[in-house]
Amino acid sequence: MFFPHPVIEQLTPPQVEVWEKHFAGDRHERPRSVEEGIWRRTQEPANAEQSGWSKDTHGRRRIVHYNLRYGLNYVFPEPRLTLDNLYLMVSHLAPAGEIADYRCDLETWLAEGRWRQLPQGGWQKGDLVLQLAEFDEHPQDLRAGRPTPDGFRSLEVVFTSDGHELHRTVRNLPWDVLAGGMRVKERRGNPTIAPDLAGLLETGPFMVEVGCGTSIEAGIPPLHFLHEVYRVTQRRSNEFTQSHAFTLSPAADSLVQEMVLGADLKAPDLVAMFRACFLAEPTYAHRALKALSDAGLLVGPVLTHNFDVLSARQACPSCSCAATTRRSHR
Repeated sequence: MFFPHPVIEQLTPPQVEVWEKHFAGDRHERPRSVEEGIWRRTQEPANAEQSGWSKDTHGRRRIVHYNLRYGLNYVFPEPRLTLDNLYLMVSHLAPAGEIADYRCDLETWLAEGRWRQLPQGGWQKGDLVLQLAEFDEHPQDLRAGRPTPDGFRSLEVVFTSDGHELHRTVRNLPWDVLAGGMRVKERRGNPTIAPDLAGLLETGPFMVEVGCGTSIEAGIPPLHFLHEVYRVTQRRSNEFTQSHAFTLSPAADSLVQEMVLGADLKAPDLVAMFRACFLAEPTYAHRALKALSDAGLLVGPVLTHNFDVLSARQACPSCSCAATTRRSHR
């Protein structure tokens, strides 16, 4: 895999304008040219159904952290949207025997994928560098005072584009999420279901929070698409109400294998979400929000956890509550 990696081969002048106005620079509420996500999966009594926790079987952990940085590339006559830098970290805490087996598998994949071992440590293929670290006790666990279960070890695999260094505070983000404990799901109250929206005129001005429906309507994949890309769960269907088992066993984790044996083949999945967000157009719902805003019925910006920038592109003031990172801690 080589960088910059093309995401959209040729941009039109209006698309360049969209990039410069809505994605480039640091004048927004978050760095919109960066796509970042964290998934932390642990075994706890509260998630026993998905994690396989029991009194006799517990202590596994898998953390995935990615940070993808995009930009415009003018090497060719027409500008391209490119993935300029990549960071992907996968960390496993599991029984020592499973870690040893996984380490052997990884070395086999590196040989099969024809990665070159570097004198200073690590492996390289094209512009992609892989670093591997194995611990009796992970340094972050030692720092936080988290005990490692008896007979367990940690193995951490980090992929980076050659020469790319992520700031320590960013690399520490998944461990900050881990220290925060499990996310507690909110319970739905007793809302009044309105038959239509006419009643809004009687309650304004008001604030609006936008969920994922507007993004999906615009053709952006739902969040579970990323769960599949980064192998967060063992998802086998598209049923929204179905619980899916966590990917916790190193042997069940195919993400690293996919990257080692075919990063170029995996790359379209890695950039698919950002590409979809960039190509999406505001929908009727966004235009309606703009009309409400112009009519003075909205107080403050539109609040959202979406990262598609569609409200802002409709010239409707918005504030993303997602900051720079999609975080999931269960």
